[in-house]
Amino acid sequence: AKPPYSVSAVIRRADGPEGGFTVLGRGRLYSLTFAIMLLSNLVMVPLLILLGIITPIAIPWIVRRGFTGVSKIAGEAGRIDVERRGDRLSEDRIPSEILPLVRAINGALQRLDQGYDDHQRFIADAAHELRTPIAILQNRLETMPPTEATNRLLEDVARLSTLAQQLLDLQRLNQEPVP
Repeated sequence: AKPPYSVSAVIRRADGPEGGFTVLGRGRLYSLTFAIMLLSNLVMVPLLILLGIITPIAIPWIVRRGFTGVSKIAGEAGRIDVERRGDRLSEDRIPSEILPLVRAINGALQRLDQGYDDHQRFIADAAHELRTPIAILQNRLETMPPTEATNRLLEDVARLSTLAQQLLDLQRLNQEPVP
């Protein structure tokens, strides 16, 4: 036979895990499957190169855009202060995975505000409640005959009275806005 050859069958010898075997196939040198594989590789290689270039640019942009709400929340959390009680973190534009954390922080802030209010009420109540017995004690000591022990007790009662007054002043200062 003279070239070009026309092959009717292809026989190949191959080795596998079970031993050697013979493969018999149709005799075209370039089959349709080979052409499809070649063309698909010619299309896929540029696409993979393009994806390799775009991915390092697109992923950071997508992540940054997805977490803009988290950046906003971080800024809000940084501005929370003792003097600005009642502030809460916004739940707008927050990824659903982070929303439970934001709600938990808001709950903690609510409990801290409540504890602070309870503390302030306790200080005010304690100062008011201390003033009456101190005044009664001071009145009784002043009606007693003056002795060295009575004078020392009067000095101690005056210090207690000053302390109760300072507690009341501190409570009033915490309630009024400071200019």
